Amino acid sequence: MVPFIENPYVEGALQFDFPAGSGATRYDQWETHIKVFASAGHKTAVDFLFPLPGTDVLYMTEIKDFHRTDGKGRYKNGSFSRTLCNDVAQKFCDTHAGLSDPRKLMTEDERNFAESYASRVRKCVFHWEVKPSFAAYWRKKWLVDLANA
Repeated sequence: MVPFIENPYVEGALQFDFPAGSGATRYDQWETHIKVFASAGHKTAVDFLFPLPGTDVLYMTEIKDFHRTDGKGRYKNGSFSRTLCNDVAQKFCDTHAGLSDPRKLMTEDERNFAESYASRVRKCVFHWEVKPSFAAYWRKKWLVDLANA
């Protein structure tokens, strides 16, 4: 299992801090994901998994920082589209499937993690960071539409 390379975890201009020993892991960097799922070209993964200490909740978390464009040129400047919805939904589905059968995982650490959290409630978290100007545009549009209704 790949622990966070750094704590805090950094995604673009965003920073996430986790308590030491929390069990948080970068799922998209697991050996099985990279060597089996991603190399086959048909599996995607969320950024990280975070088991909330003292509960039965496992958060599957995807982060998008739209201050930058992804490597494929999508989602530029905070544009939200059906493509984004489908891509994020696919990441959650593929991650859930990847955790569902620990026997298919390559390393003992990955298998132990999946087995330990198999009975946990899984919650999907999508953190979407947009440019302030983009958010302000939609607030203004909503207010104008409301005033004209």
